[in-house]
Amino acid sequence: MRPLVLTFGLLLALSRPALATTSCGAPGDKPDGWETAEPASVGIDPDMLCRLALRFGEWKEADLHAILIARHGKLVFEQYYTGSDQAWGKPAKVVTFGPTVSHDLRSITKSVVALLLGVGIEKGWVHDINQPVLSLLPGYSDLRTPERDRITVRDLLTMSAGLAWNEHLPYGDALNSETRMDSASDPCRFVLEQPVANPAGSVWTYSGGSAALIACVLRQTTGQSIDELARVNLFEPLGISTVKWARYPLTGDPVAASGLRLLPRDTLKFGNSF
Repeated sequence: MRPLVLTFGLLLALSRPALATTSCGAPGDKPDGWETAEPASVGIDPDMLCRLALRFGEWKEADLHAILIARHGKLVFEQYYTGSDQAWGKPAKVVTFGPTVSHDLRSITKSVVALLLGVGIEKGWVHDINQPVLSLLPGYSDLRTPERDRITVRDLLTMSAGLAWNEHLPYGDALNSETRMDSASDPCRFVLEQPVANPAGSVWTYSGGSAALIACVLRQTTGQSIDELARVNLFEPLGISTVKWARYPLTGDPVAASGLRLLPRDTLKFGNSF
């Protein structure tokens, strides 16, 4: 399963099952860079927020772990619940969430990897998003074909590389493409050697392999893994220090498609900053 992220203005909701609560979401005073404020001071009805917190606390099927709301750069609402959490590659367990409990971001990890690519273009690690992917990965030149040579970095960002990929099956199923990639000795080669199903750029197909290839491009062009690049170029500038990143079992590299865990307050900084 992937967590649900709802963004209305600067509202962030991290999903999964919730238990009832009657508290009303006053943000904690935590030295993490957030300025806090009363909801009314930024034009939000505090009674409405209390009703929201209570409603989701009673509505277990909503699958909520946390709700955080920021407006005008100030954190005004922070509410946590108890529910089932499944870290990457581990069994699910019941967790009481809070401001110091890391949350499994799953596919939000892809957005962080995409941000790193943007940093890379700004810094000149990658010239632009129209570069052919295989021109940036000389170690896989044996896989070059006219069809694969047309796959660009843009196609990875838009999940339209055209390579055969199936994530419609449950994760853990031996036929799920991401499950197969996760257990491969070379995840990047696994993605690139998939058959070409459509011309590059023509068909959208949900693919964790696209994020994996972006991570490969960044490693090739910088000599650094995505977790180290993220630490220096994203996390430290944003004041984020509590970071957990799952790793492929065979290679030890950070999982680009779904492996990141951050504190909810730190996750909200991405919505507030970019």
